[in-house]
Amino acid sequence: MANEFTTLCIDSLRPKLEESYPNYAWVTERSLNIENARISIDISGENTKSTILIEFEMHRRRPDYNAGKLVKMEPEKETLIIHIFSPFYEVGTYHKRAKFCEEIMSEQFNKKKNITYRTFRWNLDGLHTVRKACQVLPDSKKEFPSDKDIDEAIIMLTKDLKEIIAKWERSQLV
Repeated sequence: MANEFTTLCIDSLRPKLEESYPNYAWVTERSLNIENARISIDISGENTKSTILIEFEMHRRRPDYNAGKLVKMEPEKETLIIHIFSPFYEVGTYHKRAKFCEEIMSEQFNKKKNITYRTFRWNLDGLHTVRKACQVLPDSKKEFPSDKDIDEAIIMLTKDLKEIIAKWERSQLV
């Protein structure tokens, strides 16, 4: 279950994706059952040919938790998994965990048919209140960013995701 800030980001991003990619049916908190393990994906988009799964890591101590379950997936459709890491994973032990997760998951997913795995570092430059919300532990008291700052962060993220998705879609045409 996502924390309040992550949920706000997910709920703000989904309409932007619906607008940018109307040929996909977008849902939040999609539940998948993979080898008797239940996993909740933050945002997923699906059409007749492909699936896009987006997983946020805001401040989870084990960023490989959901991605590790996804490795067991055997999709019939082409599937893009985008693993988004917040600024929380920029320093110290958490940076090492995120880096390890990226390396291991990339290696595992590259062995799979029909799956493309991409990571994205959401740096939030210039949006200090949003960065701060990402950088504190979920059980800490924190100031919530303004709606304006969150909107700007989501617009920036949407632009970056569109580049990742467009590149992936072009690779499907080859």
